[in-house]
Amino acid sequence: MINDYDSLQAAIADELARADLTAVIPTFIQLAEADLNRTLRTRQMQVVVSGTSTGQLITLPADLRAVQALYVSFGGVGQELYPLPPQRLAETLVTSGPPLGYVITGDTLTLIAGQGDLAYTLVYYQALPPVSTTQNWVIQREPGLYLYQSLAHTAPFLKDDARLQLWASLAKAIRDGMEVEDDDSRYGNAPSVQVGIRCAP
Repeated sequence: MINDYDSLQAAIADELARADLTAVIPTFIQLAEADLNRTLRTRQMQVVVSGTSTGQLITLPADLRAVQALYVSFGGVGQELYPLPPQRLAETLVTSGPPLGYVITGDTLTLIAGQGDLAYTLVYYQALPPVSTTQNWVIQREPGLYLYQSLAHTAPFLKDDARLQLWASLAKAIRDGMEVEDDDSRYGNAPSVQVGIRCAP
């Protein structure tokens, strides 16, 4: 049974049956986690935090992988802001009215225009806690994803091994299944809504 870091390493070693690769198994797992942090987006990774900007700046959480939504309170009304290209940073000199959007540079989110010190709510996707330090939710719920994603990174050592394509396809199938399940759990049997575009007469 795969349910933690040690059992994952043992399962990878059993599948590879290569004693010379034992020392690099932690690297395969680290690379697999990097893949998952880039590609996996499910509700278990969503976090909501609130705070107040410092001027027009918001320091992003250290475990943030992607912003999903940002809301600020201006004049007692909540307003959703959207990302803007970096060249809009020059507009931070405008210090009246509501913000127009935001730009992310490094670990900082900058509100574009508008007055500072605004209450905000940030919804973001959180990086997976490394399985080497904790039993994160993926290893408990989808151990096969960790196993096959890690095995897929053995390619430089196994070269033309026919199992590589199988491992990669198994990992993708699990990810795809998780996304379908996530959509079902979020929206259930809610009817789809089509957004039309109204054209001027």
